[in-house]
Amino acid sequence: MSALSAYYQERAAAFIKTAVCFDDKAEYRSTLRKNGESLTATKADDGFSASRSTPTETVGKPVEVEVPSGDELDARALTEAFAEKGILCSVIIPHASAEAVTTQISTLTKSADITILDWKLDKITPRNAIVKIAEDDNACGGKLRLIIIYSDANPVDVMTELADAVKVHGFVLDEKTHELSGPHARIVFFSKPGAAVPLGKVVKYEELPNRAVKEFTKLTSGLLPAAALSAITEVREQTHHLLATFPATLDGAFIAHRCLVPDPNDAEQFLIDIFEGEIGSLLKHNGIGKSVNAERCIAWIVKEKLCGPEKSKLLENVLSNYDLKKKDSFRKLFEDSQLEERKISEKILELLYKNAPTHLIQAQIDLSLLSSLDAHSQSSIKFPPRLQFGTLVKEGGGATSRYLMCMQPLCDSVRIKHTTGKMFPFIALHATDSVKDDGILDLCIMDGKKVVWLTAKATPSFLETHNFIGKSKKEQFVEAELKEDSYFFNSGKRCFKWLGELRIGKAQRIASQLAARIHTLGIDEFEWLRLHQRQAG
Repeated sequence: MSALSAYYQERAAAFIKTAVCFDDKAEYRSTLRKNGESLTATKADDGFSASRSTPTETVGKPVEVEVPSGDELDARALTEAFAEKGILCSVIIPHASAEAVTTQISTLTKSADITILDWKLDKITPRNAIVKIAEDDNACGGKLRLIIIYSDANPVDVMTELADAVKVHGFVLDEKTHELSGPHARIVFFSKPGAAVPLGKVVKYEELPNRAVKEFTKLTSGLLPAAALSAITEVREQTHHLLATFPATLDGAFIAHRCLVPDPNDAEQFLIDIFEGEIGSLLKHNGIGKSVNAERCIAWIVKEKLCGPEKSKLLENVLSNYDLKKKDSFRKLFEDSQLEERKISEKILELLYKNAPTHLIQAQIDLSLLSSLDAHSQSSIKFPPRLQFGTLVKEGGGATSRYLMCMQPLCDSVRIKHTTGKMFPFIALHATDSVKDDGILDLCIMDGKKVVWLTAKATPSFLETHNFIGKSKKEQFVEAELKEDSYFFNSGKRCFKWLGELRIGKAQRIASQLAARIHTLGIDEFEWLRLHQRQAG
C-alpha cells in the first residue's frame, strides 16, 4: 500500500465512529473466545446437588458451548470487535411489521457511519429499506453511504435482486465482486461465519471492522475527500468543547444584544457569524489545511502517472515553491513559449484529468459552485432564503430569462416595512451557454438542472431597482415564498426566482468593480501625457 493510500485509509478509520447492525437472530453470547474460536468452559460443583461429586470429578468438567448456526449473529463478538477500533456498534433485533422495520432501518442509517444488514429479517428482507435510503439520499443531493449485507444467503441472488431495485438511483453491479456502486454509496456482501456451506466470502466478526474501513475508504479515496473527512472528524472530536464554549451564562448577554440592536432579528445572524467563526478557527488552527499540502499533492501526481519524470519534476516544483514566473514553467512543460495564461489553465486541467477526461467539465462546474456560492437552488435548505446583498435571482424563463444580483447592502436589507417596502438595487448578469476560450466568466449557478455561466455587467447602466415589502410588521426583512419546489421573491406583479447566494467576498468584488466604474473621472488632458501615464493593474 502506498503512503497516500495508507493516508486515505487512516482518515477513513479516524472518521468512522458509529455502526448499526440489524439482525433478527442476534444473541449476546457470554462464550469466551480466543482468536475467533470458542473455548471450552468449565463448571464447578455448586455444593447443593443431591448427587454431590468429589472435587476431582468436577474440576475441569467440560461444558458444551453452543456454536451459532450460519444465520445467527454473535452480538457480543461483533460489538467488541468494533469497540476495539473505537467504533460504537449497536445491534438491533427487529420484531415489528415490515413497514415499521423499513422505517427503523432508514431512520437509524441516517445516524450511523456504517449500516450492517442481515438479508433475512424474520419474514422480510431489507430490500425496501435500502431503496428508501437511496431515494432519500438522492433527494437531498447525495450522501456518502456504506451498507454491508452480512448474511448466510446466496450473494449472487441477493445482489442481483438489489441491483434491479436500486439501478434507477444510479447503482451499478459488478458481477465479479457482487458489489453495488452508486454516485455516493457502496453496497457490499459478506458471509457470516458459522455456515456449514458458505456461499460467499466469509468474514469473521473480528475481521469485519477492518473490512468495513477498507470498503469505506473506496468511497473517500482522494485528496479532497480525505480533507473533508479530516475537517468533519476534527469538528466531531471538538463537539463537546464547542458546546462548552456557549454556556447558559451567555444567555443574558445575548438577550441584551437582541434588546439593544434596532432590529432584534439581526441578533440571529450575529450568532450564526459567531458559530461560523468558531468552527472556522477550529479547522484553521488544527492543521486541516495540511491535508492538501505539497507532499500529498505530489504523491497524487506520482500515483496518477500523468507524465514522464522530467515533466513530473516540473509539476512538483510548481506545487511546492513560490514563483511569480510560473507561466514560464508551464510553457516549458507544454513546450509552447507563446502559450497565454488562460490556455495554460486549460491545459493543466486536461493533464490532471488525463486518466478521467469525462470528469473534467463537471469538476470545473463543481469547484466553481463551491468557491463562489454559499448556497444554491440544489442545496439542502430548511428555511426560506432572504433577499440581501449577493442574492442571485432570475426573472422570466426560456429565451427571455434575465439573471440579476442584489446589490442592497446588508445593513439596508433589514427594517423593511410591511406596508411600503423598500427599493432594492440589482445589477444585470450576462449568461453564456458554454465556456468559450475568449469569454469572460465571473461565476456559475444552477438554474434547475441547468448550469449557467454568468458575467457581471459592473457598469451603472446595467443597474435597476425593484420594490419589495417586509415579511410582517415584526419580521422586517424580505423572505422568499415556496412555490412548486422553488423559492420566489415578489415585487408587485413581477416575480424573481431565487437561484443562490454569492459568497460575501465574491459579491463584494463585483460591488467594488461597480463602485470603481462610478468613480471613474472623465477629464480632457494632453493626449501625449495621458498615453504615458501608469495604467491601473
